[in-house]
Amino acid sequence: MQQPRAHRRRWRAAAAGTAVALVAPVLAGTVPASASLTGPGVGPGKNITVFHNLDFVGVFGYGTIGQTIRVEVLRDGALIGVAQGPAWGTDEGVGLEVNHGVETGTPFPGDCWAGGTPDIRPGDRVVVYAGKARNEVTVDDIRWTGAPQSADEDGDGTADSVVVHGVARRFDGTVIPPAELDSGEFRNESGKYRATPDTIEADPGVHGGFVVRYRAPYPGFRNSDGLSEAQRRQALLTEDGHAIGFGHTEPLPRESMLVDGLADVTGPAPGCEGFSQDLLPPRAVTLTPAPDSRDVGRLTNVAVAFDEPVTGLSASTFTLTASDGTAVAAGVSYNRTTGVATLNPYPGTTDPLAAGTRYTATVSEAVTDAAGNPPATTSWSFVTSGEGPDNDRTAPTVTSRSPQPDATGVARGANVLVGMSEAVARPDPASVWLEAPDGSKVPAAVNYNATTRTVIVNPDADLAAGTAHRVVLTEGVVDLAGNPLAPTSWTFTTSGTASGDTVPPTVTAQSPAAGATGVARGANVLVGMSEPVVRPAASAVWLEAADGSRVPAAVNYNGTTRTVIVNPDADLAAGTYTVVLTEGVVDLAGNPLAPTSWTFTVGTAPSDTVAPTVTSRAPEPDATGVGRAANVFITFSEPMRKPDASVVWLEAPDGSTVPATVNYNATSSTVILNPTADLAAGATYTVVLTAGVADVAGLPVAPERWAFTTR
Repeated sequence: MQQPRAHRRRWRAAAAGTAVALVAPVLAGTVPASASLTGPGVGPGKNITVFHNLDFVGVFGYGTIGQTIRVEVLRDGALIGVAQGPAWGTDEGVGLEVNHGVETGTPFPGDCWAGGTPDIRPGDRVVVYAGKARNEVTVDDIRWTGAPQSADEDGDGTADSVVVHGVARRFDGTVIPPAELDSGEFRNESGKYRATPDTIEADPGVHGGFVVRYRAPYPGFRNSDGLSEAQRRQALLTEDGHAIGFGHTEPLPRESMLVDGLADVTGPAPGCEGFSQDLLPPRAVTLTPAPDSRDVGRLTNVAVAFDEPVTGLSASTFTLTASDGTAVAAGVSYNRTTGVATLNPYPGTTDPLAAGTRYTATVSEAVTDAAGNPPATTSWSFVTSGEGPDNDRTAPTVTSRSPQPDATGVARGANVLVGMSEAVARPDPASVWLEAPDGSKVPAAVNYNATTRTVIVNPDADLAAGTAHRVVLTEGVVDLAGNPLAPTSWTFTTSGTASGDTVPPTVTAQSPAAGATGVARGANVLVGMSEPVVRPAASAVWLEAADGSRVPAAVNYNGTTRTVIVNPDADLAAGTYTVVLTEGVVDLAGNPLAPTSWTFTVGTAPSDTVAPTVTSRAPEPDATGVGRAANVFITFSEPMRKPDASVVWLEAPDGSTVPATVNYNATSSTVILNPTADLAAGATYTVVLTAGVADVAGLPVAPERWAFTTR
């Protein structure tokens, strides 16, 4: 049986080689006052103690003396440190103390980290395996932030205390209250001086900050130190034996997070410098073809390179399987010089792999390094070139529509059914919707029947009678391979009579006005209507050049302002243009507009020489308590060219650009910055407006910046 080895061990101070020891009572299964567990936690009667600045982990209460314990440190899921050895009887209980330091003799397995000391940091996970037990903690951020300093607390001009500053935050950034830092202590080995802080207080203005205070005459809890008050004060100011943490109380809780000394020490503890133990599994460093690659040549070999020599490679331990489960006959070779294992499909032939097929390569745990460590299960896949079951490049299409395009007399309670040519990912209301005549979206649920490959739009209420509705499917509808649908839309009209309305709509506003000259080349045409109308098409509203040709343009409709908008695809050339509205413009009852037209002229009036100005800002400069979901609104004195994110943006506190969409409301001459995610709480953001923002004549606005703070 392994004999207790407590006499061989020492706690290592972070500098100056100071030897110290924590008072460690017997282990008990009490629940800690605070915890930072993200995995299975720590079981009753067990303890995981972490000194992340010393890269020390102590695990106590696991199994019996001689039972194997394994300790792993993981960062972002990757193994960065491992130790394994037989449990022994420590002062705290049966377990291991990894990277503790060895007074005399040769380190035992489990005394030191195998394969190199990990630099343990906040956020790392420490996982302990012992028999059937698997326990885990996540490392918190507890550390000193400066050297000890003298302080004059009573204002008499004489230093009467020593203070040390630090921070204590959990791995997720939340604060550990100073009241929970129950293991504060100073240890001076040469003078046998031990002292606990007089107070541990919050450090105002520092997130998670705390201040430890030792006050004159600096009494210690070990009275035989033989030091004068001046010597004790000097030790507190100049030596490194300061410790702080939570959870290290009597009796020991299920976990402890501590920091010992003022510095983060790298490398092994004394006695572990030359320790060697191979516990690290071989690691695949190169995979060929690359994981998830596509269009892989069908005669390509599959290869994996390991970071150390391995054994056990064969056609049964390195395999290739097609997506239908068919195993590929292959030959496997291994080059010990390069560390590369190669799998050759269909050896001795020139037969290719199947076209457009996903293949999965797998190296089993029967492959090991010289110490018998198997690799983590290594498996990756790729897709061969050509059209095949796993290489779909054909976009889905609409194969059936209900109601049919231009259908009339459609039941008001009918659903919209859209049959697809192949299976698609379930769409949502952002990619499929039903539009009312004014262009607004009809409230509706969007569902999908995978068996019949049918998209279903189910309005929340019966549709309006005798009314034209438009079905819209966007490229947001994609098949299972991600191929998008070509945007598709059609209209139908419900049964019944819309209303007793027999009054046709009329034009109430025109921009540019009839006969206007000097119109900006980038101007849109805005037509105000006397009542809501059905969203018109480009066949009902257009812009004609002087030669009678139609100007390529998008026709939109703002239902809120009852405004038809003609937006040319490019700036207009100098000359005369005619706005044409036909009887294809109808109100919601189907009454047609009397055909209307007027002309305006571009580029013959004196050019605009007045630069635009900002007339309002929201949030206002230096505003506080701004909602985290707020948009930024900038209103100008005149119509502007629509800007983009290269000329107006929002800066985060660190100077980076906040991801946001930039929109422009031509009716109100307002630029809108819409962040793609909620802003951070209590943070100051800066709106940046550059000279790249210009009016329709190209005159720039004066650059400016202003800031606001979220609540």
